[in-house]
This record gives sequence, C-alpha cells and structure tokens, in this order.
Amino acid sequence: MSYRDYYPAGAADDPSAPYNQRDPEPITREVEATFTVSKRLDVETTDYEAEYDDEIRAMCYDTMATDWQSAYHEVYYDPCQLLALAAKLLSEYVDPKLLKHSDIMPYKAVIDEAGGWEVVDEQFEEV
Repeated sequence: MSYRDYYPAGAADDPSAPYNQRDPEPITREVEATFTVSKRLDVETTDYEAEYDDEIRAMCYDTMATDWQSAYHEVYYDPCQLLALAAKLLSEYVDPKLLKHSDIMPYKAVIDEAGGWEVVDEQFEEV
C-alpha cells in the first residue's frame, strides 16, 4: 500500500477502479420541448346575443358562439409574440458590448432563446 495516495497496491493504475473512471463526453441531440401554459384574463367582446329575462329582471348574455380566440388576439400577444417582442426590445436598448458582463447575461439569454418558438395549439374558453 502506498502511503502517499492510500490506494491498495497497484490500484492507482487500474483503469476499472471507480476513481479512475471518466465522466462520459456530452452529446447533443435535437429535442422538441413542449410547454402548456395558461392564464386567466379579461377579454372584451361584442360577439354575443343579449336578451332581457323577465323572470330575473336582468339582461342575459349568451356567449356560446363567441370567438374568444379572435377577441383575445385583438388585444393581447400570445407567449411566442411576447418572447419575440422582449428579444427585439432588449436588442434595441441593450448595448451589445455590455452583453458580455455577468450582470447582463440574463438579458442575453432572453435574446438568444426567444426565437424559434411556435404556438402549436390554442384553446380559449369562458370560465
């Protein structure tokens, strides 16, 4: 036994010993990342049928045929549009020379990672 490294005799040069194993080399593969996000918010519409209900003495609004997707997109950005807008604004207002500094790195990540996203499915329902 060697007193210098405390390995059993001959073990320091054994390639199968756990302490002589190397971490595997990283590999790169294309991966599709799918995220489901949702948000509740107020959406205005004029796409409804109104009828006065004598029994409850109030107007009732039927929104069963309302196109909530169109109403949403008239006012709001979808998540992909927001990412693209954030990257565009950061690119315009942050000096590229500053993007190398560690305190600015999160902004560079937004710029770099904002592109390439697509909306695969949209669902809108009244709650």
